[in-house]
Amino acid sequence: MQKIMGFAVLCVSCWILAGVAEAQNAAPPEPGIANRTTPGEVSLDLVVRDKKGKLVKSIEPGEVEIYEDGIRQQLVDFRLVTGSATPRLAPAAAAPKPGSLSLKALNLVCIVFQNLDPGPKKWAVDATREFLRSILPPDSWVGIFNLTSRVTMLQPFTTDRSALIQASRNAFAGPSADFAKSAAAVLSANPNVVYAGQNEISGAATADAGYPLMALIRQLATLPGHKTVLLLSSPLTNAGDPDRLQRAISAAGKAGITFYAIDAVAAGAPSTAPASDPVALRALSEGTGGFLIASADDLRKPLQRLVDDVYTHYEAVYRPASGKHDGTSRKIEIKLSRPDLKVEACAGYLAMPGIKGAPLRPFEIAALKTLNDKPQPHAFDFRLGVYQFRPQAENSQFGVAYEVPVSNVTVTAVPEQKKHRLHVALFALVKGADGQAVDKFSQDFAYDIPDLNLPEMLGQPISYTHPLSLPPGSYTIETVVVDQEAHRSSVGAIPIDNPERKGLSLSSVILVKQVESVVGQGDPTDPFQFQGRRVVPEMAASLSPTAQPYLYFVVYPDKANAEKPAVQIQVSVDGQVVAEQEADLSAPDSSGAIPVLIGGAPVRPGNYEMRVTALQGNDSAEQSVKYSVAQGDLPAAQP
Repeated sequence: MQKIMGFAVLCVSCWILAGVAEAQNAAPPEPGIANRTTPGEVSLDLVVRDKKGKLVKSIEPGEVEIYEDGIRQQLVDFRLVTGSATPRLAPAAAAPKPGSLSLKALNLVCIVFQNLDPGPKKWAVDATREFLRSILPPDSWVGIFNLTSRVTMLQPFTTDRSALIQASRNAFAGPSADFAKSAAAVLSANPNVVYAGQNEISGAATADAGYPLMALIRQLATLPGHKTVLLLSSPLTNAGDPDRLQRAISAAGKAGITFYAIDAVAAGAPSTAPASDPVALRALSEGTGGFLIASADDLRKPLQRLVDDVYTHYEAVYRPASGKHDGTSRKIEIKLSRPDLKVEACAGYLAMPGIKGAPLRPFEIAALKTLNDKPQPHAFDFRLGVYQFRPQAENSQFGVAYEVPVSNVTVTAVPEQKKHRLHVALFALVKGADGQAVDKFSQDFAYDIPDLNLPEMLGQPISYTHPLSLPPGSYTIETVVVDQEAHRSSVGAIPIDNPERKGLSLSSVILVKQVESVVGQGDPTDPFQFQGRRVVPEMAASLSPTAQPYLYFVVYPDKANAEKPAVQIQVSVDGQVVAEQEADLSAPDSSGAIPVLIGGAPVRPGNYEMRVTALQGNDSAEQSVKYSVAQGDLPAAQP
């Protein structure tokens, strides 16, 4: 059951802020799609705003319709949730059950410093630290930025409050990162995604290329979710263009950005100083659904009101009409009876059951999306094989093997460091005959290759094996291999037939290209390991005459049978039997298995079949492997 698999173009991880959060934190999912890891009810966050971006808190359950894959869903519960209270709108409905899927609204809070003199700077930093220390919920995603003639990132989006406080201390000193690089990383993670209003914003930015506020809006528009900006600024000016501010307000609305401005000059000035004129700051705030904070008398109340706004939403609970959890994406559509309102919510989710108690990682979510793409991409070839080992009545053991030729993926030069970079990720989903997901596994491969070693590396494959334990039945393994350097990928699938077995049994017969010593005690769950050694499957079925292959298989005697087991090996070349040999086997190991490794498999030109028959009294079990010795690449071995 071994095949050469392949496919083309991948969009990696459109639901994360991987480029913004960088390696510091695992980024949150974008509200375009969520990760469902439990069956049952769906709890969906909705944020409703009017045309000016103001929150609407008067929606009744009868005004909302939810559709999943075009089918209307029955609401189980609907309520308004604020930062400080939870008034019920449907008193008779039940609250969401523990373990239900929660599709939370994603809110990004951006703290932005603009045009501040030394006096207001100190006050702004102190106010920011107080804001971070005392008000935000623990799961808030916050980034800190500086706005001058361009936008610079002082702290990527994170939930690490200590990192944010430290960044606020260094807000006007020390190095800063270019925000554009982070935005580019988010977009390159999924170049097929266009966020609402992005095209219109780009056009407006051309007319206001030198306007810092528009630069900020343009940068934030590239990020997913709803963006809240706490702008600590001196009074804004229109620079001779009275319509410029209005264009910025319009662009912010299209990009899902709400401004809450603090006049840092007025707030940080002594009480005897002349009053500032924050007309433009007020217009920006109120025009995008926020409000202006123009007094330092007591920041706690307005900042608490800000947080209440950020986290105010409706929670709609429904039980999906489809109870199938097969890893496919489910599209969610919300319809409101009031046409003058707009709703922000997750556009869909991945229908995954809880597997091994662990949530999906960001690159696994991206890979699941790729499995849902139609047509599935095919950018390069890779090899995938499944080998059966210990058959049992309840659960049988399998070994899954992969080979990705390095020459098939992108190797990026890093001249200044005299090296090349290679990054490949693998994700596999195991489905039963009914299409339900029953298991998953993944692996990330990142290499730095010295230039001197590159020619040798290009001739080698990336190899990976994984053990599986499955009850009797039919299964399919769907795999995505991602070339992270080029943002492209390939999909492959292979079936598994696992009938219930009793008595004498035999593993798949495996053609082996090398045998390695196992360091340490080894892994008892790895079926490719035995007696301190590990076999590496030969995934290519066409061998060169200089190859030195082995043959590996495992016999599992019937413990209820007193007869001594034996094995018979038959060699056929081009359909003709050329050799046959029978031999007794050694005693089973402590697990009841008899591993057999035979060197010197024939490599003269021809098409070979190596047939192995295990014998124990009147009982027998048979497996075989085929390969050829010829020039050129042929399909992978068929065990």
